[in-house]
Amino acid sequence: KSKTKPNGKKPPAEEKKQYLELEYTKIRVVDFDLKELVVLPREIDLNEWLASNTTTFFNLINLQYSTISEFCTGETCQAMTACNT
Repeated sequence: KSKTKPNGKKPPAEEKKQYLELEYTKIRVVDFDLKELVVLPREIDLNEWLASNTTTFFNLINLQYSTISEFCTGETCQAMTACNT
């Protein structure tokens, strides 16, 4: 099956997401300095980085919430907390 769009152009190659790579999925965020995870790469424009990461963050939070909301309601889960916080 061709991945060519109706306008004749191929879709852009999907960006490789390091946070989905096996070596990173085994490591917990508490094992890292959070500031290291979000550092701005030298070759990337700040506004581009913010736009890309804000959109990605929104999509991941939206996905997480939609998954949780199937099982957790205001009655069954009065507070959404993590790790006994």
